[in-house]
Amino acid sequence: MTHKTKGIVLRTVKYGETSLIVTILTASFGVQSYIVNGVRTSGKKGSAAIMYQPAAILQLEVYHKADRNLHRIKEASWSYLYNDVFSSVPKHSSALYMMEVLYKLLKQPEGDLALFDFCQESLIDLDTTDSKALGSFSLYVTVQLPKFFGFNISVANLSGADKGIYFDMETGDFGLNEPTHNSYLQQTDAIWLKKLAQADCLTSAASLNISRVERATLLDKMQTYYSLHLSDYGILRTLPILKDIFL
Repeated sequence: MTHKTKGIVLRTVKYGETSLIVTILTASFGVQSYIVNGVRTSGKKGSAAIMYQPAAILQLEVYHKADRNLHRIKEASWSYLYNDVFSSVPKHSSALYMMEVLYKLLKQPEGDLALFDFCQESLIDLDTTDSKALGSFSLYVTVQLPKFFGFNISVANLSGADKGIYFDMETGDFGLNEPTHNSYLQQTDAIWLKKLAQADCLTSAASLNISRVERATLLDKMQTYYSLHLSDYGILRTLPILKDIFL
């Protein structure tokens, strides 16, 4: 039985002489792996492999059985065709960073339409955004993604506090008292993080006008936050490239 769903390509691995194993965040089934045969060939048919590069947003018709780890794709087409993401080095690097973070976060094949919609909207915003907002993209998605994975950055009790606050990286909470351990942010870092957590879109995040140096600092500290809550988070290959481009 086949099902129609949208999907965002997270990772592609070569398999055999002409095939691919593609990991896709689907709207209907969450993260799934698919084998795609015969797409790495020369000639017209070989151009199909272009669709399976990371960050591609696709319309899919797939064969799906809940008890299988590897599925097949019957039909695939572009759901959204980028103008700039695959051709602009800064935008492509930002998209690859987001895909690597998502790949590390997604452990269970459970559908989450809210997560899919956030990822799709963020990638389309990345494609259409101007250079000013581009620098805020990776930090914005890094701050927003935890709310879909159970280690949310909570601002519920500090809606009006804009100074003298701390962010406890172990609990994910802001507070007015300094934590008794070393895993926390204070003053400027905590305030910027709070505002980013409250931002409802990339445009709102970019309007904060956070400096390049502060964005880089916060992005590093968010890696620490992720590592505290994900035992196998590890080191991102895309992060040094991202820093080279934006710093």
